[in-house]
Amino acid sequence: MLLLLSCLMISCLIMDASPVYRGRVTDEQGGAIPYATVYLKDNPMEGTATNADGVFELESEASPFSVVIISFIGFEKQEKTLGDFVLDKSLSASSQAIHPEQQDAHLVGSKPLVTVRLKEQPIALDEMIVAARQSRKPSKKKTISQQLYKVYNRMQYDMPEVVMAYTIVSDVRAVSKEKPLTMEQMVARMVHIPGAGREGRDSVQMQGMQCKRYFLPVLRDRADELLAEEGLDKNARKMMTEMDSGVVVHKGLWAGGNVRYNFEQEMNDWKHWTIHPQNDKEMVLTYESSRNYLGIFKFRLQRHYIVDSKIFRILRTNEDFFVEINIPFGYKLKPEELKILNLLNISEVGVEKFRVKNGTTHYTLSTLYQTVEHRTASGKVETVVCVKEKNLKGVMQMNGTQHNTIPMECAATQRVTKVEVGAQPLTRSQITRRVPREIVPIY
Repeated sequence: MLLLLSCLMISCLIMDASPVYRGRVTDEQGGAIPYATVYLKDNPMEGTATNADGVFELESEASPFSVVIISFIGFEKQEKTLGDFVLDKSLSASSQAIHPEQQDAHLVGSKPLVTVRLKEQPIALDEMIVAARQSRKPSKKKTISQQLYKVYNRMQYDMPEVVMAYTIVSDVRAVSKEKPLTMEQMVARMVHIPGAGREGRDSVQMQGMQCKRYFLPVLRDRADELLAEEGLDKNARKMMTEMDSGVVVHKGLWAGGNVRYNFEQEMNDWKHWTIHPQNDKEMVLTYESSRNYLGIFKFRLQRHYIVDSKIFRILRTNEDFFVEINIPFGYKLKPEELKILNLLNISEVGVEKFRVKNGTTHYTLSTLYQTVEHRTASGKVETVVCVKEKNLKGVMQMNGTQHNTIPMECAATQRVTKVEVGAQPLTRSQITRRVPREIVPIY
């Protein structure tokens, strides 16, 4: 009888467990891609990320024919079906996690893992701009103004002032000294409201739906200890709390590159514009400005608009921002600032003192657009241009007076899975609702 009951209990557990699909993500040379995202195309909230060996476990009750998206910044995304991967119905993902010390990353039991090889996808715009500058000819003021107004007039048609709602999958990663600090993946609803922000800028509302954060355990411990300290500066605590919520990061990235507002503000500043005809299909409009404040603070901005040469529709944009700060006698970090710096410093020895001599920051934000059709209140079908994908790469370096250096790198990608034209703004309860988050250690 006891044996029978045991068998029945085991059978029930097996029947109740969700199917677990396993696979591995690599580059074209076979190298593992850690922290690549894997999620269902029709349900982005059902997803996971690869571990340090590129292995993932996706627990799902969906049909084996459901489409799965595998993506990582700097690589072309791929689509597979759940049925393409190794299936294990006997155990859930949480009860049999793959760990490098426990088993070969290429095997699950005796079954070989299905490998997905991602192809590198460098930002093609960088190459286009370099090629264009080699043969760049000065553009006449009249020619530039004519082209700018053609693009602007097309933008009024392509990007009407209607509320747009996007469902996105947003991934943000931070790295220090070539070691991963943290990664956060969030599924969210972004509502874009034209002209509702300060000085006529567009406004962005965000409703987080699901969040998964990957942390080095030591980093998580340091963050908790710092937030628990009574002597922490009020402004530092506020900044850390906001960053810890994740909303500031994902929302800020989405709000970056306000294409229509930026173009309207800068289109009449003709002396800072150049035009690069690329081919029969595309041309690049570049806006560049720079500032230098007594050699202490320097910054340079470049905005590139890749436009259809025939209909003047914006296809994609690229924004480069360079900042350099030089402090003549250095700036001694306060105790609270040192604590935050040590939070980002993952070496075994903490920084006891640091006097900043200079620092540099460079980020590139690329946005790819798509066209969607929608039906107006009068029943007319119109085509609008909206965001399809955003990619960010950033590098920051702090140099001390004692020739010590602290580098930081970040990368992010945001992919749109659904667009609603003419949507309603979010309510206060939707915006303030706390996002469910799962904390996953990085080993």
